[in-house]
Amino acid sequence: MANAAYPIIKQNWPYSGPTLLFSDNFDTLSIAGPSNPNGNWMPDDFAWQPQTQGYQDFAGTNWNLNPNDPKTAPYNPFSVSEGVLTISSFRTPSSIAAAIANENAAHGVSNTTPAWCGGFMISRLSFGNSYTEWRARWPNSGKGMFPALWFYASQLLAPSNKVTAEIDLLEMYGAPNTFYTSTHTTNSTQTWRTIDTSQWHTYAVDRQAGWVRCYLDGVLFETLSAYDTAYFNTVPMQLHMNYAMDAYWMIGSGLGSDSTTPSPLLMNVDYVQVWTSKP
Repeated sequence: MANAAYPIIKQNWPYSGPTLLFSDNFDTLSIAGPSNPNGNWMPDDFAWQPQTQGYQDFAGTNWNLNPNDPKTAPYNPFSVSEGVLTISSFRTPSSIAAAIANENAAHGVSNTTPAWCGGFMISRLSFGNSYTEWRARWPNSGKGMFPALWFYASQLLAPSNKVTAEIDLLEMYGAPNTFYTSTHTTNSTQTWRTIDTSQWHTYAVDRQAGWVRCYLDGVLFETLSAYDTAYFNTVPMQLHMNYAMDAYWMIGSGLGSDSTTPSPLLMNVDYVQVWTSKP
């Protein structure tokens, strides 16, 4: 059951025309926790994760560090500088390996320590139909990299038959410069684009009653099917951004991390904005 101190809020609006609903320019780092219950971002999903612990990644094999967890201090995957958020993924420090193994065991996972630590940020606000835009870059890269910008149904607000609704606007699979856009419904789809991901680009999804459209640098590159559009219509979804490592299917495929992978790997985000419709 979710902690009442960290409400998940659905935004509804009677507006006409584009109206800004949410914006984070990362002048400060607004992470929710015991000392900041109204922070913009949760370092895990408080609907099912302890508010002051980390956890093993759902898709990757890394450990998602929670800055509210005193057992893994002072390591924090999140930082801001000059209006830019950085999410780091780095090799697990030996000084916190035992603490991570103990928490894994408490979560019912075998007493092991993942080789990498990363960061996972989920918006405390949930949004129905809306336009969401990130400006982001990945200034360095390496095997095993698995960063993502994505949307997932709010576990507290979505209809019971839509709690696994997911739109992956951007994922990179063990290598830079090709990003994949996927939907997860009963009719999952995937496309990809190749760009220089070390440079700044904008990535956006416009989710409305009549369409779901994906944009790169303001240019439409994908329109989801009528089925997907109907499936995602009005589903309350939270914004996710994370830097995972080594999805299980990458290991042994040549895409997994190795001695050449730099530590830390970095993801920079200049801003994220949510509008009622595309401005």
